[in-house]
Parts: sequence; structure tokens; C-alpha cells
Amino acid sequence: MDSSVVPPGWKSQPETWYASSSGMPVSGDADGDGRADVLAMYHYAVGATRAFAFPSREDGTFENPQRSWYAEPGTW
Repeated sequence: MDSSVVPPGWKSQPETWYASSSGMPVSGDADGDGRADVLAMYHYAVGATRAFAFPSREDGTFENPQRSWYAEPGTW
């Protein structure tokens, strides 16, 4: 595979991920497999922030997001 993204690369369930609450996504090999993963910050309405990683698959799509770093409201 040439690491191209196959649309749709990932699709959320209804009312679970709001683009307006997401920071600018970035790409990089977060898990060391040689493929570019997608990373994004998500800002919850209560003021909390969490980092998510979307690991890439060999077929150009992405796994469901994996939760990572988290900050309680008002701490970051």
C-alpha cells in the first residue's frame, strides 16, 4: 500500500464526534509501524481536553480513535 487514505478513512457514529470541537488534525507515525496515523485534540463542552490517535491500517483506512492524554476542565 502507498499509504494513501481511502475515503472515507474513518466514520464516526452519529452524535459522537463533532468537528467543531476538534483541533487541527496532524499526521505522524505515532505507533512506530511506518504508516502515518492521525492525531487530534478534542475539546469537550465541559472544558476538558483529550488527545486522540487514529492508527492507520494497511488498506488506507483508520482504526477507531484511541484515547490518550487528558486534562480536566480549567487545567490546560
